[in-house]
Order: sequence, then structure tokens, then C-alpha cells
Amino acid sequence: MGFRKQEKVYVLKFDGELEGLEVRMRGASAGDLIKIDGMKYDAEALNDLFLFAGSKLISWNFEEEDGTPITFEPQKIDIEEDGISTTRPETDGEAKARVLFAQDLDFILDILTAWKRAIMGVSDPLERNSH
Repeated sequence: MGFRKQEKVYVLKFDGELEGLEVRMRGASAGDLIKIDGMKYDAEALNDLFLFAGSKLISWNFEEEDGTPITFEPQKIDIEEDGISTTRPETDGEAKARVLFAQDLDFILDILTAWKRAIMGVSDPLERNSH
């Protein structure tokens, strides 16, 4: 019987402006991290980044101002193949990417930065003492 590695799940907790936010994300390969680091932030790259992040996002406790949880329920999307229009359900990753796209870019980049630091084992920078 061979070894089976368990999937790593990162639980990201925030303080400061995002205090109370908790996000659970899957790990990523070294190649994925290198690809993310080399991305330029144009429309196509952001689309790829959010689809990738959506594939790694497991859950979060993010809510609307009225307390309604922001969920990742798949919706039906219209597609056209060979001149034939049809609908299909979003994949889990597509649904999550759609929800990510609806949020402030700074908010999502804060989450992705915390996730990348967790994967790489980098702790948050210490505050500097002013002299």
C-alpha cells in the first residue's frame, strides 16, 4: 500500500480592518505560486487568477451588511457551441470566481496575499519601532 498525502487546508484569520474574517483554502503547488507571482494584472490575468482562487477556496464567513451569508451557489450560464445556444450549471470554481469578482479588488488581494503567505510559511511582518 502506498502513501496518500492528505489535502492541506489553510484557515486564514484576519485582524485589523478584516478582523473576524475566516477563510478556508486548499493548498497550491510550487508551480501555481510561481505562476501567480509572475502575473500582470490585466483583465485576462485577473480572470485566470480569480478562477484559480475559486478552485482553491473552500469556505468563508463573509456576510452582506444585513447579515446574509455570501455563498457560492452555482448558477446556470448561457453558452454557445457550434451555433447552438444552451445553458449549463457553473462549476464550483466558476461560481466562486463569480462571487470573488463581485468583491472589492483590495479585499480579494488581501485574502490571496494571506493565503500565499500561509502556504509559504511566512508570518505577517512585525511592526517596526519608530526611533
